[in-house]
Amino acid sequence: ARRASARAAGDARAARDRLKLPLEVTRLTPGQMSLAEVLDLPPDLALIAMLQGPGEGVGLMVLAPEVLAAMAETGAPQGVLAVVDVAGAGLPDAGRPDAALVAVLESRPRLLVLLAHVRDPGNAGTVIRGADAAGADAVLVSEASVDVHSSKVVRSTAVSLFPLPVVTGLDVEVTLAPLRAHGIRTLAADGA
Repeated sequence: ARRASARAAGDARAARDRLKLPLEVTRLTPGQMSLAEVLDLPPDLALIAMLQGPGEGVGLMVLAPEVLAAMAETGAPQGVLAVVDVAGAGLPDAGRPDAALVAVLESRPRLLVLLAHVRDPGNAGTVIRGADAAGADAVLVSEASVDVHSSKVVRSTAVSLFPLPVVTGLDVEVTLAPLRAHGIRTLAADGA
């Protein structure tokens, strides 16, 4: 238990140093706490907790408002901040766009949306939100498009990004051939 406590304290200090947070790790108290107890903590207390979850667990940090503001990318954060590993997102070989595209095509999609060179985060988010509303089976994203997992895109999708399989890093010209081979009709729209 002492070794785990020392490791956790080291992890907390490493996270603080990496994020350049003005915190001092003064105490580490192993134990369990309900969500209600976490929400009742004083607002000036910063808490780093590891919850039971897949793999090594799920991290939870309750932070003082000024620390949250320093970590957030927006001027007025809404009180919740998440850092999520999206690698995979339910697709096999998601690190390889060609393999992820094959997986999408093997699912016999009826509607796919391809973002080709969409560079504005708000526009990308709006298209993804529309794809979700229209019942698209997946969203395909060209390598020249904005990072659809950036905070601005995620916010503009209004969470529509999460239920959809998303394949990123695709070459548009290379992608169109397998779409046609699978009988998927392609239509294009240009905002220029």
